[in-house]
This record gives sequence, structure tokens and C-alpha cells, in this order.
Amino acid sequence: MPGFLLDTNTIIDYLEGLLPVDMLDTLDEIINQKANISVISKLELLGWYQASPEDLIKPFAFVQDANVINLDDVVVSKTISLR
Repeated sequence: MPGFLLDTNTIIDYLEGLLPVDMLDTLDEIINQKANISVISKLELLGWYQASPEDLIKPFAFVQDANVINLDDVVVSKTISLR
């Protein structure tokens, strides 16, 4: 699966328009190709404590359009070795 794996904080800043314009443009290109996120980012974005239904509209739409990468033993082992 080619492309970039987007971090939760980057996604939040992107959705809120908090990044510099050149970074927003770059992320637009990445996301238009199909964003890759981990299942952990999905949990973090949609498990937002005390979020109203309105607060979750953008994150939910983002996750629906993204390629969500699930955890398996290979991913877990690689993560452990990198840490």
C-alpha cells in the first residue's frame, strides 16, 4: 500500500486548518490520493471524549474516506522493534 501514514495530531490540525498553507496543500494532495491512517488514529479521532455529534462530523467523514490499516502481529512486532 503506497503513500503516507498520517498521524492523529496531523489529521486534527489539518481538519481544523491549523497548519501552514504549504503543508495544507501537501496534505490535500496526499488525502486526495487516499489517506492512510492506523486503526489507532481511527480510535483516537472517533473516541473523542465528550465530543458532540457536530464535533465528530469532520473526523467521521475523514475516517470514512481513509484507508484504515489494522494492527496485526507483523505491525506490532515492527512497532516494538522501532521503539
